[in-house]
Amino acid sequence: MFHVKQLLYVRLDFEVPESGKVSHVAELEPIDHEHCTMVRIIELDHEGVIRGAAHQHGSRGMMNLPQQVVPHPDTYDQFPDISSQAVSPEEFQVLWLEACSTLGEF
Repeated sequence: MFHVKQLLYVRLDFEVPESGKVSHVAELEPIDHEHCTMVRIIELDHEGVIRGAAHQHGSRGMMNLPQQVVPHPDTYDQFPDISSQAVSPEEFQVLWLEACSTLGEF
């Protein structure tokens, strides 16, 4: 039987030296209870302005290229300098469409 994994949507807020607060809003596919595949990610500056985005085949404007495999949201409590919250698939899609409109094809 074919099993479809549930995608996860999360917002991470953290401080970057010399840049201030940065937020990542990500679409993740769970691999196991500790790891996820990064599907798509949007980077916001401290004012909530989209500055970058990436998917599995390209990126534009990201401070750093995202890793393909990232920690599962259930493990975020192990990272004291990061705060996180779930976002809805619809919220993510609205941001993604805005990112594509702002950043162009990538």
